[in-house]
Amino acid sequence: MTDYYEDDNEVNDLLLENELSQEDDEFNDELTINELLESLERSSGSTSSLTTTINNNNKSTNNNNNQLKNIENEQENTSGESSQTLRKRLAGLADTKAGMESVDKDRVNEIIYEASKGSAFFENERKKDHALTERINAMLTKYETIRHLNLSKEEHIVDNMIRELEKERDLSQFICHVDMDAFYASVEELEQPELKNIPFAVGGMAMLSTSNYLARKFGVRSAMPGFIGMKLCPHLKIVKPHYEKYQVISNKVRKVFIKYDPNFSPMSLDEAYLNLTNYMNEHNMTASNVVQKIRDEIFQDTQLTASAGVAANKKLSKICSDINKPNGQYDLPNDREAIHTFIRNMRIRKIPGIGRVTERVLAALGVETVGDVYNRRAILYRLLSPISFKSICCSYLGIGSTTVKRVTFQKSMSVERTFSPISTREELFNKVNELSKLLEKDLEEKNYKGKTVGIKIKLTSFDVRVRAKTLPYSVYRASDIAKVAKELIAKEMPVSLRLMGVKLSSLETKNTTSVKKFFSNMDKTKQIPAKRSIETSSLDTHFEDNDQNNNKDDITMDSIKKKQKQEETNKNDIDEQRSEENNIDPATCPICNRLLYLDNTLFNQHVDECLSRAEVRAILKAESERRKQEAIEQQEREQQKGNGKSLLDYYSRPGPS
Repeated sequence: MTDYYEDDNEVNDLLLENELSQEDDEFNDELTINELLESLERSSGSTSSLTTTINNNNKSTNNNNNQLKNIENEQENTSGESSQTLRKRLAGLADTKAGMESVDKDRVNEIIYEASKGSAFFENERKKDHALTERINAMLTKYETIRHLNLSKEEHIVDNMIRELEKERDLSQFICHVDMDAFYASVEELEQPELKNIPFAVGGMAMLSTSNYLARKFGVRSAMPGFIGMKLCPHLKIVKPHYEKYQVISNKVRKVFIKYDPNFSPMSLDEAYLNLTNYMNEHNMTASNVVQKIRDEIFQDTQLTASAGVAANKKLSKICSDINKPNGQYDLPNDREAIHTFIRNMRIRKIPGIGRVTERVLAALGVETVGDVYNRRAILYRLLSPISFKSICCSYLGIGSTTVKRVTFQKSMSVERTFSPISTREELFNKVNELSKLLEKDLEEKNYKGKTVGIKIKLTSFDVRVRAKTLPYSVYRASDIAKVAKELIAKEMPVSLRLMGVKLSSLETKNTTSVKKFFSNMDKTKQIPAKRSIETSSLDTHFEDNDQNNNKDDITMDSIKKKQKQEETNKNDIDEQRSEENNIDPATCPICNRLLYLDNTLFNQHVDECLSRAEVRAILKAESERRKQEAIEQQEREQQKGNGKSLLDYYSRPGPS
């Protein structure tokens, strides 16, 4: 259960921009599950024989042949419905979360399986497991068409690719990933110290947000229904979440981060990336000492512990931060050989971006450790898309992003909550009102407004639906957001829900600067009796003229400025002449700083026009920037696709002798 959610398209956008994103408690980078599976389905499995060889890969080719039996076994296991794969799916993150290393996984899997039987959750997971099994079987059928081919040419291509990727390795930066230990649970322990000595979890019977380390020893984890947690640990205590408290503590932690990296990148309330390179150079400190200092300061300010990892890039630092949890740190030297040794024998699931589905897909292809990626490189190259394959190769090499920066402008903001099932119109609308108020608060803090209101609902059957409606104007008030969200919910009724989210996208900054400037200068404006009728605004006239010519889309800042300049010249002559007749003293507009000879009514009208023009300028500027960004993103997508060229075209050139 999280405070924010993104739909699939936005998740992919974030992956391309930041390389890193969070899904449940897992960590995703460039490689996404859907993209991986779709690439497998697109692969054609050519039957042509490839004969070009590469001398230094004969040994790995033999290793490939030795693993064919594993592939055949996987194909047998995945035919039809497999209770073993379903058991592992239901277990979720139980074998990878910190604090669960000593858990009897078979026992936990069996308890979860039996406790889930007959529930909507079980049926939903069974369907997903069955669908994945069928897709893997289809993939293995395609694998059969290429398994007997000579794939030495593909190995040669991949080796060239790896040489190219090595040139991108950056060992000059020191990236730190800080992760608070069992954050929600630890915050609750501050006010209820007695919780430290008993297994407990934060959440409800429907879903748990996190668990303390005592509960994890029983297999209780986040993203697990509370009733299953009670089966694993009958004396488990479940505490309701208090998000306001978590936000307060998170703000204290971030005040520590900003001292060491003003551009630190928060990933959630309880974790962030920092680039420590500049701080280390300025204070002549080692990475290890800086990280220890950060953790000490966090504890001093919050009485909570944090774990951290520091390495050459974000991907490695994320892995390192999990090694000595809780309340520890791990430092990986910025050295190519040290990185390769560190990651070679690691389970593929430990790599950021490899979740339970991707793990199973790769296991079906004989990839269980990071080192297996190289041994199976020819098969992976033939079956995966260029983007997926490159991502996996980067993981094998331990190469990742070193860019740490804050997101200066969000594309969307949202709030979601999990709860006990609700179904009546009153209950659903009350939940919409509750979430809309929380969202309004977040929007106010960031000074955002937006045009697209969306909802995300999860039924008691665990089916998820996402709906949205775009308005012709921007909103930010809870009442306006709730009105649209209720319309969307009403169209889905009757429904019984266990999760709801409300979202606002197409965000822009609320333009309040000019208004504040106007009121701050009110005392400088001379009040003059009104003696003239209101004239038509030049901006309105401009739009009316364009409407008559059906040229709304051709409105530009140049056309507005040209027309305004012409009309303002004429108006100034008239204003000066009338001011002499009426003895009106001049006043300066606080927006455009022009000296005006207008009475009070017309002066106020002029200020309104200026505010409207500023709004139009902001809209046109935002639209121009949006189109430029779309053009840049389109160009990047074309480059990623290689303008129709495949990896075969790019990497088939001979390697260095």
